[in-house]
Amino acid sequence: MKVPIFSLTLLLLISCNQLNPGDDKKIEKTQFKINISDNLDIYGKWSMCSTFGNGVMTQFNVCPLVYFNSNGSGTVSKNSSTTEKFNWTLKKGILTIKNTIKFPNTTFSDSIYFASINKQNKNVDIVIHQLKNDYSYFLSRQNE
Repeated sequence: MKVPIFSLTLLLLISCNQLNPGDDKKIEKTQFKINISDNLDIYGKWSMCSTFGNGVMTQFNVCPLVYFNSNGSGTVSKNSSTTEKFNWTLKKGILTIKNTIKFPNTTFSDSIYFASINKQNKNVDIVIHQLKNDYSYFLSRQNE
């Protein structure tokens, strides 16, 4: 008699602590409301000369160029023959990137990132930190 009562109690406790299936969509819709002013600092061409992940900092001899376009599209150009395309949104420091074509070694994975922008004189830096695997990208540019 104890086992059925215990099982029923456990089942009730577990089922009461779960989100409804529609809750994820409500959160997602709220997260992607875009304000134009959120994006002004990220528009344009950036040089990505270093990354950090797995305890190792990588410095590039030839820096890939990252373009964040005002229409929410972007590209990563590693050399004249390799270009990766992605779509992005930025809302209150949360950068979401979705690749338009999946490659095995894309620079940015489809994920949510923290983006922090630092302006000093004519230099602007952005650190894009991936939440999933503790990986960071360091981008910079000069304002004219």
